[in-house]
Order: sequence, then structure tokens, then C-alpha cells
Amino acid sequence: MATASPSQKPSPDGIFGVLNAFQSSAARKTAHQNPNAHITAAGWAPLLAVAKEKMRRRANLSLIMLGRN
Repeated sequence: MATASPSQKPSPDGIFGVLNAFQSSAARKTAHQNPNAHITAAGWAPLLAVAKEKMRRRANLSLIMLGRN
């Protein structure tokens, strides 16, 4: 069996270029499908805390309005 000459072997740059293109394409598709995909878990924490506080306040207000405080 003949071995491939150095000019016929795939270069690491070419392989990584294909991987980078694939990852970039996947990132673009994800960002298109979910505009908040760029927000990390640490970025969501303050947003969730604010949402929970708003819901807690609304629940308390509802109980007060119903006279069940």
C-alpha cells in the first residue's frame, strides 16, 4: 500500500479551518433561533433574581387585595 506524500496529507490548518467554520455556522444558527443564546448562566442569574422578586411582590399584592395577608 502506498503512503501519502506530505503534499497529500491534510494539513492541521485545513482541518481546524473546517472545524472553525462549522462552529461559527452552528453559533450563527443558535443565535438566530435564540437571540439570548449569548447570555451565559452567570448572566442569567441577575435577570432571574429580578423576575423572582417581581413575582413574589405580585403574589404578596394579590394576597393583600384578597385580605389573606
